Amino acid sequence: MATWEESRGRLEVIRITEEQYTIKMIPLAVAVCTSDREVAEAYSEHLVHEKSFQYWK
Repeated sequence: MATWEESRGRLEVIRITEEQYTIKMIPLAVAVCTSDREVAEAYSEHLVHEKSFQYWK
């Protein structure tokens, strides 16, 4: 891992247009080792419900 300053001259910044900068999918998962699976699954269902899409705009 390097800081921006340490990487100066070794990185090429590639600019992208607004159209290219669209998120098509947000990964969502419930860990098998979660401490409260019921709550995690309920939250997961909430996030993928149509009414929650307003959060992602």
